[in-house]
Amino acid sequence: MSPPARPLVARSPRELVLALVACTALLTVGDQFHVQFGVLSYSSDFRPFGQPWWVAPSFALAIFGFILAAWRPSAHVVEPTRRSIVLDGAWFFGSYAMTGILGAHIVPVTVLLTGAWLGRVLRRPDRRVVIAFSAVLGVLGTLGEIALHATGACAYEHRELVLVPLWLPALYLQGAPFALSVTRWLRGRPWPGC
Repeated sequence: MSPPARPLVARSPRELVLALVACTALLTVGDQFHVQFGVLSYSSDFRPFGQPWWVAPSFALAIFGFILAAWRPSAHVVEPTRRSIVLDGAWFFGSYAMTGILGAHIVPVTVLLTGAWLGRVLRRPDRRVVIAFSAVLGVLGTLGEIALHATGACAYEHRELVLVPLWLPALYLQGAPFALSVTRWLRGRPWPGC
């Protein structure tokens, strides 16, 4: 007789909705730092608070993409605590805010973000998985933003890396541990052999 099937996600619908809303809010408010400090502009005519209506929903969709990308590797990271999830989120949000406030200082911001990320992940027992996933997210996230900016929907003030700032991949590096922590939390305990 087969063991009973485990649910794919270990969280209640309420917890899933709250996590999606919280992560979407974090990204949308982080984007506000870019808009308010002139690092990023949108071409839409209707822009409440400087952002078009589609920004928050597109961040919600991106979160699903981050979770899908992090699903398998998250089985191999340390099970997060509430505190570690909040700290990973705070690091990412602080990095997002910094790229808005100091975004014109391309090289120092890139070096600082990359150095802070290295300092964080090199101390982790699961660093190999975190580094590999961070590299993938840094590349894919940057390529996704290049594609978005190629449509003309938005534009960064500084475009050293095709249509995006040089520090953008480093910002994705900072977001990767948070994506892994949230995804690992959503999964609950991993399946044996995953």
